[in-house]
Amino acid sequence: MVELLSLLAIPVILKATHAVYLAYKFFFRAGKDLKKYGEWAVVTGATDGIGKAYAFELASQGLKVLLVARSEEKLADTAKELKSVCSGATVDVLQVDFSKFDASARAMVKSKLAPLDIGILINNVGMSYPFTKYFHELKDSEVADIMQVNMDSMTWMTRIVLGEIDEDLKPKSGMLLRKRGAIVNTSSGAARMTSPLLAEYSAAKAYVEKFSQGLAAELAPKGIDVQAQTPLFVTTKMAKIRKASMTVPTPEDYVKCAARQIGYDPAISPWWAHSLQLWVLSWLPESVAIYLVDWQHQDIRKRGIKKEKEKSEQAKKGQNPLFAVHWAPKIDIQTLNPYPSVKENLKLCPAYNEKSSCCHETFETEQLKFYNIWESLFQEKLLRMDDHRQAVRRAASYLTPKRDSYDVDLAQYRVVMEHYSNVLHSVSKNRCFAGLLTYVAGMICFSCNITWFQYLVLDDSVNHPVDSVLRVRMAPAVCLDLWALCHSFGREVKALKEAIRDSIIARNATLSEENMDLFLDAQALCDWMHDEVALHPFRVRGHEDADLPTPGGIRKVAHARRLEKMKYDLDVMLEGQATNFNRTWQDPPLLSSRGQGHARFRRLWCGRYTLSEHALKSWALVTVMVCSSSGGGCETLGQGRPY
Repeated sequence: MVELLSLLAIPVILKATHAVYLAYKFFFRAGKDLKKYGEWAVVTGATDGIGKAYAFELASQGLKVLLVARSEEKLADTAKELKSVCSGATVDVLQVDFSKFDASARAMVKSKLAPLDIGILINNVGMSYPFTKYFHELKDSEVADIMQVNMDSMTWMTRIVLGEIDEDLKPKSGMLLRKRGAIVNTSSGAARMTSPLLAEYSAAKAYVEKFSQGLAAELAPKGIDVQAQTPLFVTTKMAKIRKASMTVPTPEDYVKCAARQIGYDPAISPWWAHSLQLWVLSWLPESVAIYLVDWQHQDIRKRGIKKEKEKSEQAKKGQNPLFAVHWAPKIDIQTLNPYPSVKENLKLCPAYNEKSSCCHETFETEQLKFYNIWESLFQEKLLRMDDHRQAVRRAASYLTPKRDSYDVDLAQYRVVMEHYSNVLHSVSKNRCFAGLLTYVAGMICFSCNITWFQYLVLDDSVNHPVDSVLRVRMAPAVCLDLWALCHSFGREVKALKEAIRDSIIARNATLSEENMDLFLDAQALCDWMHDEVALHPFRVRGHEDADLPTPGGIRKVAHARRLEKMKYDLDVMLEGQATNFNRTWQDPPLLSSRGQGHARFRRLWCGRYTLSEHALKSWALVTVMVCSSSGGGCETLGQGRPY
C-alpha cells in the first residue's frame, strides 16, 4: 500500500514542482536584454493585435523596428503612431501579402532584410477560421490560406533571417553568421489539445510549435534562441473578443509578459492565466478534454452560422441596387462589398470604421476617382464662364466711338466685366464650391451605408432597380447649410446675369453664357444638387446594363416640392464634413499662353454639353470626350471607371 501511494504521489509532486516553476518564471524571472540580439526587430502582422503590441514594446526597449503587413495604409498609420508614442524610434515598413508569399515575394523580403542587423524576428502573422467549422465546410481558398499564412510564411521568414550558407556549409549572412538572434513564433492554445471544428488551424499551429522546438534544439549551440509562444484568448480581431479580463488580456498586457520570456523556454504560454488553464487541462483525461472543446466549438459554430445568415439576409435587403446593376459584373476593379463587413482602415469615409458597411479600403481608389471627376466638372463650369467673358471682350473690340450708343454700351460692358471679376475671383465662390464638394463627398460615402433604402423614396410600380428611385430624402439642414455657403456667390451670379442681359455687347458675343441658374436661389440650388448629384447614379445606366430592360426615361423629381413641406432624413452635408476628401476648393490651373488657344478651342467645341450629360454617364462609367487630332468633331478617348 505504501509503495502504491508513493507511485501515485510522484505525478502529484511533479505537477506541484511544475506549478512552483511556473510561479517563478511568470513573476520573478527577469527578462533578457533584447538589444543584445541585434539592432533591428522584424514583426509580421504588425498593424493589429499582438503584432502591433510587440512592435511598440520592442521599440520602447530601444530596438529599431521593421513593420511587415499586408495593408500599406495601416502600415503607414502604425508607423506614424509608433513614432509619436516612442519618440526617437527608428521605424521602417514592408508591405507583404503572406497569403501570396511566392518566390518573388520572398526575394523582395530577402533584399529588404539583407543589409539590416536583424536581432529579433516575431513571426506573428496568422489566420483562423471565420468561426469554428467542420473541415469540409471550409472554402478551398480558406484551406489554402490557413496553410500558407500560418505555416509557410513562418517557415520562410525564419529561413530568410537565419541567412545563407556557402558551398562548405559555412554561414555567410544573417543570424547564423552573427551567431546571435531570437526567433519568436506565435502559436495557439488550439495546438496543445485536440480541437474538433478547428482541425486544420490547430494542426497548423501544432506545426509551429514542433518546428520551433526542433529548431530551438538545432540553433541553441549557435547562439540563436527559438521560441513558440502560445496564447489562448486575447482581445484581438481574430479572437473577436473586446472585453479584457484576467483570463483574456489585452494585446499590450500579453506582450509585456511575452517579451520577458524571449530567450528562455522553447515553448511557453507567456500569460500566466493561460499557462494555468493549460496546466489544468493537462490533468483531464483526453476524452473529457475533447468533449469540452467540442461542446464549446459547436456552440460557437451555431452562433456563427446564425450570424452569417442574418448578415446575408440583411445584405439582400440592404444591398444597393447599383451593386447588381453596375458594380457586380465588373472584373477590372474591386468594388463595393456585396455583403456588409466591419472595417477599421477606411480613410476617405472614416465614420464607417468599426461598423458594418459596404465599403473597403481598395474601393476608396474608385471613390476618389469619382470625387475628382465631380471636382473637374465644377471647374469646367467656371472655365466656360471665363470663355464667355473672353468672348464678350472680343465682341467689345469691335465697338467704335462712331456709334450713337457708344458711351452706354461701353459702360454696360464695363459693368459686365466687373461682375465677371467678382464671380470668378471672389472668396464667396471658393466657399460655395467647397460646399458643393462637401455634398458630393457625403453622397460618395453614403454608398457605404447598408441601410440606404431607409433614405430613398421608391416607385414600386417600376421593376428596374435603378429607375425605381424617385428621390433621396434629405434633412432640412442640407439645403439651408448649402445656401448659407452659396448665398453671397448667388447674389454675384444674379448681378452678372442682369448685367449680361442689359449689355448689347454681351448678348452679341459669339458664345452663349454658361447657365448658372442653380445659384439664383436656395430652392434651385437644392433641386439641382439633388437631381444631378444625389439622384444621378440611380437613373443613368452604364454599358454593363445593356442586357437589362431599358427604363422609361430619366425620371425628374418634381420641382414643385418646397423645403418646409417635405420630410428629410439624410444630412449629406454633415456626412460630407466627416469625410477625409480634400474639400478645399482649388480653381482650375491657368492655361499657358502658348497652349491657351488650342485648349480653349477643345473646351469650346467639345465641351458644349450640359453638366448632366457630361456628368459621368453613370457612377460606373465615365466617357471622356476630346477633340480628335484632326480637329474635326469629338471622339471617345478613353473610359474611366470611378465606380
